[in-house]
Amino acid sequence: MRERLWIGTVIAFSLIVFWYLKSVSPYRVPLIMDGPDPELAILHVEKNRFRFDETEISIYRDQYYFSRNHRTLFQYRFANRGGQGVLTPELAAEVRNLTASPVIHTPRTNDAKPIRAWRADGWYIRTGRRFSAFTSGNRSEPPQQAVELFAVLMKAAGPDEPLPDGKDVCLGFCYDPLAGLGFAAFNDRCGYDNGTRCE
Repeated sequence: MRERLWIGTVIAFSLIVFWYLKSVSPYRVPLIMDGPDPELAILHVEKNRFRFDETEISIYRDQYYFSRNHRTLFQYRFANRGGQGVLTPELAAEVRNLTASPVIHTPRTNDAKPIRAWRADGWYIRTGRRFSAFTSGNRSEPPQQAVELFAVLMKAAGPDEPLPDGKDVCLGFCYDPLAGLGFAAFNDRCGYDNGTRCE
């Protein structure tokens, strides 16, 4: 019996790995939602061993919204905090300059894959339905203009408030930056060369 048990164990483990790669990673919310796309969204993710620190800013016309959370691997429920601010004419001009900049649309940056490294730093920039990734994994530095705008907007924003708790069925193992940029529903992932393929 002991000689045959390992065969069943290997088959069961192989099926679990296949299911994980096919249906779980990266995790996608099975919803179809339509809404306005942000003119600009910037997501900053820092991973340090088991911990993720995520801060995101989304800009719609003359207003912007931010959210942040801190979570760890093996954590199902985590707290979200966020707030909003109003763009001054100067900041609105900075946003327009950044969205028109070719540096955030260069081919080498279109690589927003789940973070796997033990320690990593990632900047993800979304303009409309396009995004760019600048990560320690692909050894690309984010545009200084984007980093400075991010810092100014966070400093000018109002106080943050508690938001509904987040839930992660993957316990952090299939963390997906695209979801952090707002590409969370099925129809968000379809029809884009640099997005997750739809099946």
